[in-house]
Amino acid sequence: MSNAGIAATLMGVLALYLGIVIIACIIGLLISVFKVVCNCLIINKGEGNWWKGLIPFYNKYTLFTLAFNQKTATVMFILYVILMVITFIVNGFSNVVQAISNSSSNYGNTSSSMTAIAAVVAGAGLIIWLISMIVTIGQLVIRSIYQFAIGKSFGMETWFNVLSIFFPTITAAVLAFGRAEYEGDTVDIIPD
Repeated sequence: MSNAGIAATLMGVLALYLGIVIIACIIGLLISVFKVVCNCLIINKGEGNWWKGLIPFYNKYTLFTLAFNQKTATVMFILYVILMVITFIVNGFSNVVQAISNSSSNYGNTSSSMTAIAAVVAGAGLIIWLISMIVTIGQLVIRSIYQFAIGKSFGMETWFNVLSIFFPTITAAVLAFGRAEYEGDTVDIIPD
């Protein structure tokens, strides 16, 4: 095969890959817009101010107030934001540790100082992994409690609430476009 043939093949593979990435981005954008529309409709059913679904963070707080009493909604929202911030910080540290690990292994130096650095980096990587796992579990717990509570506040049955933990976008669409009406039956984890 000539160089021109190889180049044409590589360009074809690159074009295919780029096409797949563009299609995936478009699908992701459409799903995000759909979720925003669902949130706006759920908020509109709950309190009548659909525009609150368009404002980042405030939309999540508003949805929490529909699902929980005021005190529980505030605590859950604060935990939600704290866990998001920790996720960003841990991801940043993870990238730094990865860069240090890659740079120390690229030199091929096996001196005691490089071994010590590698041990520290490995320890830091383990700690970051543990923090990341704890934060992920915390996020899953908050999301699961919220999904269960929002279904309950719209009068949905237990099976729907459990299903909403695993398929939140589909069940949000059912709440938004279906016949479900907001009943105000909030979950009171922390009494007012």
